[in-house]
Amino acid sequence: MVIHEEIPIPVPSLLERAYGEGSQYEELGFHDFQPMRNFHADPTFDYSSGAPNDSSAISVMVSDITSNQKKFKNLAYMKEEQIKKIMINKQRQSILFPLTFKTDCHVVVNDKLVVQIREDDTLKEGMIALDEMQRMFANISVGEFVTVKLFEPKKILDMEELELVVYKLNKSVKLKYTASQLAKRFMKQIMNNGQNVSFQIDAYFNITRIRLLKQANQCNNALGRITSTTKIVIRPPTVFDRAFQMENIDEMLVSLDVGGLGLTFRSIIQKAFASRFLDPVLCKSLNISHVKGMVLHGPPGTGKTLLMRKLVDLLVAVELKVVNGPELLVKWMGESEQNVRRLFSEAIRDHEVYGDESPLHIIVIDELESIARRRGQSIHSEMQDGIVNQLLTMIDGFSSMNNIFIIGTTNRLDLIDRALLRPGRLELLLEVGVPDERGRLEILKVHTQSLKETSVLKPPFDLEEIARLTPNWTGADLAGLARSALSTAIYRTMESTLGKIDKERIKVSQADFEFGIEERTKNSAIVDKLVNHRVNALLDISHVDPVFAAFKRVDQIAKQLLCCKSHHFFTCLLAGPNGCGKTTLAAHIVQKKYFKHVDMVQPESMIDFSEKEKSQKLVEIFEDSLKFNSSLIILDDVERLVGYTEIGQYLKEFSETLKGLLRKHDTKGKKVLVLGTTSEKNILEQIRISELFVFQVEIPPLKGDDFKKILEHKNICNEEVIEAAVSKKISLKELHLLIDLMPDGIAGGDFLKYLSCLNTSDGKLAQAQAELARVQTELTQAQARLTERETYWQSELDSRISQLSHLHDQQTRELRSQFFNLQF
Repeated sequence: MVIHEEIPIPVPSLLERAYGEGSQYEELGFHDFQPMRNFHADPTFDYSSGAPNDSSAISVMVSDITSNQKKFKNLAYMKEEQIKKIMINKQRQSILFPLTFKTDCHVVVNDKLVVQIREDDTLKEGMIALDEMQRMFANISVGEFVTVKLFEPKKILDMEELELVVYKLNKSVKLKYTASQLAKRFMKQIMNNGQNVSFQIDAYFNITRIRLLKQANQCNNALGRITSTTKIVIRPPTVFDRAFQMENIDEMLVSLDVGGLGLTFRSIIQKAFASRFLDPVLCKSLNISHVKGMVLHGPPGTGKTLLMRKLVDLLVAVELKVVNGPELLVKWMGESEQNVRRLFSEAIRDHEVYGDESPLHIIVIDELESIARRRGQSIHSEMQDGIVNQLLTMIDGFSSMNNIFIIGTTNRLDLIDRALLRPGRLELLLEVGVPDERGRLEILKVHTQSLKETSVLKPPFDLEEIARLTPNWTGADLAGLARSALSTAIYRTMESTLGKIDKERIKVSQADFEFGIEERTKNSAIVDKLVNHRVNALLDISHVDPVFAAFKRVDQIAKQLLCCKSHHFFTCLLAGPNGCGKTTLAAHIVQKKYFKHVDMVQPESMIDFSEKEKSQKLVEIFEDSLKFNSSLIILDDVERLVGYTEIGQYLKEFSETLKGLLRKHDTKGKKVLVLGTTSEKNILEQIRISELFVFQVEIPPLKGDDFKKILEHKNICNEEVIEAAVSKKISLKELHLLIDLMPDGIAGGDFLKYLSCLNTSDGKLAQAQAELARVQTELTQAQARLTERETYWQSELDSRISQLSHLHDQQTRELRSQFFNLQF
């Protein structure tokens, strides 16, 4: 119930109550005041922004608080005349606790933010200065017009308890505060539930709970006033060191100079930290065990370490421990294990003291594979095995702890001991793969932001086009591209003297980025090698009928793979004599750009490898192919890869690894085409590898008409040359060589002379083959003699065994007879 009566109040007493004793009120005339109404609070009226009458509201423009001395007091500032105008328009004052202009006068901004107001005569008239946190809470921005009116509480808002959570914007900031210090600083201020309040540089607190006086259970009050009796409870953040909205994760990561990893970050929050937002008591009642660790894995340069560092900046921990795996290794026996125990010592101590209330301890291990390799790999791995055993014990030993979280990064997940990756340990495996076009665009925005801010980036500039032109590029590749473009622009502005640069002329253009793209390509060594095969070819394969027919078949297979919904793994074998154009055909398939990832395995690239290293390299190549939506793996000269010799020997371990990979059909939905080439298909048939290639395409030797067509295309019409090439059955590669040896034109005599050199080589090869056949014959004869001797000795052995058996039977009968005679 509201009771009111008119009572006249003298102007001096009104001004002293409203503005404080000694205020400058001489300029105000008596006519500015009307009789005041004595309002009594209505206990049933729920309000958070003052009385419903808006006669005191004025419209002002929002500005920022520029002074650091005023920025961290949670105050709003206006000119003194503006504040007086608000109070005069209101024409009344609070009965519950009198407002005074100098100490506790509060206003309502846009009917949402209640804030204490102070005078600042440096401001322009019609302006109100608010800090960033206040503007965010009121959802307003600098330059926007807002309504401001006097706040008059109609019930006592004195708080009994205020609960808040402290956040740091900078990990290196040291917070020096206590609850009593905060209460003293913000004494008599009215706080808004859910408001963020800056109290020092790079630090703020969020108000999570307000309980007023004489309220036992109600803790969801919208407003509360700090008094000398208010109890302030400071709680640490549950997981993250700052508040952010889930829908704004991408923007938040870009502000942290991270692009293209939004989905990975969401997965980390969902799978690793969701349970840690719950109250420990609830977790215990629901028997919830927190995830203790995760491993970020993927190709080099995709942002694993960067994401880890930024995640560490966001996470709350007593003391973050970031170590590089090799730093834990010491040559002295037992010291490496001791280093591992030191990482967990503080977490163990806190768990013993605080139990489930223990703060989170985060341990980050970069290059995890260096200390957690599979155990039992060699007889000299006792120390390495000991480190893994110690790590397993600390993570999930007899007394399991929930106050630890371990983050590991690696690009060799296959080397890590499987026991470390099981549930209850580092169970969360997140792959940080090559970014898609949207991710590349975000990364480019990060690396070009400083260029835009300094006006170095020259318009027009299309980042989307750059992202489209860089498929399969990692974050490190794109960072290198930005550096390369800037270097090109700097070099262009250099004057005649080296080192003298006109800074005003440095402008990075779209052409600088495109030039960098031309210089840097993904898998450049492999692609360049294949491109050389195609460019240096004798002529386009469309003029070589056997090769072009094979190309059309392989091209059709590649298209069918990419379009097929039920099959994701195809294998194809190109078989044909040496120099028939198999590798050139594969280069043309690469040129089609059907596949986002191309890898090539050649015998020359693994000359110094042991058999085990070759197997590991092959497995790694196949595993890398699964990191892309579509991949092409070229196995060049398969018979040489398996190390086959004419006497029948080959690398059995490597061959079994290859067979296992060719049988593999689980590609996790990724398209993979394995294209093998061979000049000795019969060898692959003997060791049963050719049957694992689903598709087999034969490239027959060149025939007479093929030679004639090729030579005529090269403007060579010498019949003698054509007949010689046809009769000697030279390959396409040899024909290319002969044409290169005679750049001034092919004459019959010269061609036959060079052709005889090739034939000499063929003669030596035939001689070597004859010698090999002779050796094989001798080997067969030796095996026959060995078999004959084995048969002889086997018969001798059988005869001797028969004699011994007969003798044994005879002696047994004699003994039985003697024993019988003794009894009788």
